[in-house]
Amino acid sequence: MSNLAAATEAPGSLDPASLAIAHALAPNTLSLILLPTEKCNLRCSYCYETFEHGRMSDETIQAVKNLIDLRLPKLDYLTLGWFGGEPLVASDILLDIAGYALRRCREEGVQYFGGEITTNAALLTSDLLEKLVAVEQKKFQISLDGWREGHDRTRRNGAGAGTFDTVWNVLKMLRESPYPDLDVILRIHLMPENRDSIRELARNIKAEFGADPRFGIYLKAIENLGGPQSGAITSLEHAERGAIVTEMAGLLSGMRGLPDAKPASDKAPKVCYAAKPNNLIVRANGRIAKCTVAFEDAKNDIGQLRLDGTLQIDNAKLVHWFRGLHSRDFGILACPVWIRPYEANSAKRVIPIAAEVA
Repeated sequence: MSNLAAATEAPGSLDPASLAIAHALAPNTLSLILLPTEKCNLRCSYCYETFEHGRMSDETIQAVKNLIDLRLPKLDYLTLGWFGGEPLVASDILLDIAGYALRRCREEGVQYFGGEITTNAALLTSDLLEKLVAVEQKKFQISLDGWREGHDRTRRNGAGAGTFDTVWNVLKMLRESPYPDLDVILRIHLMPENRDSIRELARNIKAEFGADPRFGIYLKAIENLGGPQSGAITSLEHAERGAIVTEMAGLLSGMRGLPDAKPASDKAPKVCYAAKPNNLIVRANGRIAKCTVAFEDAKNDIGQLRLDGTLQIDNAKLVHWFRGLHSRDFGILACPVWIRPYEANSAKRVIPIAAEVA
């Protein structure tokens, strides 16, 4: 075991900042975020994706398996997460790769963790949940835009119909499921037009799920991340966000994931997955990326997964994502996709982000 890997297993030997960087660099860990398809069954009003790529080909599926096989002999930990599009549109691919990874990790003595499935939940049934749990995929991030009408204004299916009732019934199914180690993150989107609706949503979430520790909360303001609908997207002013987050935290008090009152100096510094050398995104077409919110930016297209499981990487692009590790700038490490005004090439912004606060 390398000194760095050993340090990650002895947290008392490092300060929190050094430990965060050590985990990001640990060579005995690999986290993959896989996009089994980039198509989606919903058409959300603020979505930045183009849905250009469909299902992973058989060759790309095999390449992912070969990548896992190549890396396992040097790993102690493997994590698989899922993104899209909507990953459950291609649930057969997800189950295939996850099942293969689980079996191979057991054979090689590697600890296997199911990462987060970022899903709109409209396709999540009890039968599919049983299959996902069987391959250790138990963590879900599910977005909600408000209570019923508020949600249905912005999160509609391909035919233009609202999706709230479908998603809410899925959440109840998850609550009634017999799996004690589910992890369900309710991602509540904050927008100028949905303030009243998310208050009602919060009251109902607390009533229905507040007593179930498997459910947590993630409050996220919608940003204009580009894409075909960017001209119609509005974001909350930064000052407004704090007031809304504080109010929502009160309505949802006691649920995990809410922001706490600790000073920044007492909190472990955040290192985004995109800044970690041991984290890769494999898109549906086999291209390698680092960030899930900048797929159309050239800096985020860093290479290709070959059929034999090896990677062809453009190191000149990769430097952009790891620059925070060199400088130990935790502002950049928290979100390396865009360039800060104080950096030398500050005019070359990657994507517009409204709030420049880590």
